[in-house]
Amino acid sequence: MDRDFTQLLIALNSAMKYNSTAAKMLIDNYNSLEAIFNLSEEELSNLFGKRYAFFDELKKKEHYQNAKSEYMWCKREGIEILSPYLNNKSYPNRMLNCYDYPILIYKKGEVDLNRDRIISIVGTRRSTQYGQYICEKIVEDIYTLDKDIIIVSGLAFGTDINVHKCSLKRGITNIAVLACGLDKIYPTQHSKYIKDICKNGAIISEYPRETQNMKINFLKRNRIIASLSDITIIIESAQSGGARITAQLANTYNRSVYAVPGRLNDILSLGCIDLISNNQAEIYCSAKKIFDNQNWEITKGDLLFNNNGHYEQNSEKRKILVALSTNSDLSIDNLSQRCGVSVKELYPALLELELEGRIGSNKERYYLKN
Repeated sequence: MDRDFTQLLIALNSAMKYNSTAAKMLIDNYNSLEAIFNLSEEELSNLFGKRYAFFDELKKKEHYQNAKSEYMWCKREGIEILSPYLNNKSYPNRMLNCYDYPILIYKKGEVDLNRDRIISIVGTRRSTQYGQYICEKIVEDIYTLDKDIIIVSGLAFGTDINVHKCSLKRGITNIAVLACGLDKIYPTQHSKYIKDICKNGAIISEYPRETQNMKINFLKRNRIIASLSDITIIIESAQSGGARITAQLANTYNRSVYAVPGRLNDILSLGCIDLISNNQAEIYCSAKKIFDNQNWEITKGDLLFNNNGHYEQNSEKRKILVALSTNSDLSIDNLSQRCGVSVKELYPALLELELEGRIGSNKERYYLKN
């Protein structure tokens, strides 16, 4: 679409106060955006069944004036404007399956929002030491399974910024969803991470420049985090709060939700425990379990995992599993030769693997991978 159409779309988004449901009703009922701005009060009342609150806003010329300036600013700053109503294929398809998707998104960064495998990780702003440890462990475990995964969070204090920092530490593509415009990062303390996030990830928002940090914006931001992802993981959450809302939204979008269980007397675990007990989230056990549930293949094929889904660090056990993965059965002498390990050194590892139920042996003492 041309520049004028994009500017009209920006103006409509602003005039409707980012009420995407109402904006989409208008777009779907009229042939052109120009026609929407020329609607009479009676026509709006007929469509919505009452006097529409934003009639006066649609008549304000300042929205279109600001939209022109906004459009040029985006061009200068390398910010892409995404919308299902524009002739581009960059708008995230996952979000189109959700009833309340925004009519446009601002994106800075080259990442493809339609890439396979996107996981959102969120939690409380009052992250504990345990929560920080679990955050790092989850991100690390996900990376060992698929180094090309995308991780999404909200750049907020606590869990969110820990997610971004852990992702950056490992070079994982990550996306920060903002509750403000892309011109003024909030919290300001986290603006120092934006450049690194945008190198192979992105920052996105449905809000234009100079948007005030209103509480409702953060709640609406959560729906983008949930709808942009295949899976949402909640690390820590009180009984109410943004992370809990994100999980509930993900449920309404029919997305997979996992929560990290915590102590019953820990206020920042009560939200996770409630989600699990009410069948609104599965217990987070391991990244491997999540991948299995999603039927996602492990793309880092050189990794082997134990029964808990953690990377196998015992070198003898790892060598045995590699040998048995390419051969249906092997004698201990064959294993010794293939692994380059003496029979004496293999016995303890073989015993452990049998006790774990990961290999078996027949009466001729040929070993097989279960």
